[in-house]
Amino acid sequence: MLHLDPIIDTYPAIPYFRATLANVARLQDDFTQAALYLQEAETFAHKVGQGHPGGFRHHRHHEIGLAAGYLAETQGDLAAARAAFTQIHQQDQDQSHYSAAALVGLGWVALQQKDWSAARRHFAAALPSSS
Repeated sequence: MLHLDPIIDTYPAIPYFRATLANVARLQDDFTQAALYLQEAETFAHKVGQGHPGGFRHHRHHEIGLAAGYLAETQGDLAAARAAFTQIHQQDQDQSHYSAAALVGLGWVALQQKDWSAARRHFAAALPSSS
């Protein structure tokens, strides 16, 4: 078996790549592979997280959380999708693009639930303010 620790130390973006592969597998309706990629992303993120700044860890966590939320939404598990997107939105104190992406995810969940006012609210909140 390949020992990945030196690779992970050299390439801290591996969790992002795994989360992206999970999204590709989800779009190809290969939910089993998508879940495996997400598990790998979590494992790599935990290993890489040792010794990296907190902000870097949060961005990795948000990237993986978004992929998990969209996988859950695609599989019809709207409660899990809502939980993933809500967690990202609440944890993203910087109100970065991750927060906006989480709000868009919450909007899609609301649309699936035919909650038009909540969908409108989430989509509007995801837009940058014009202040």
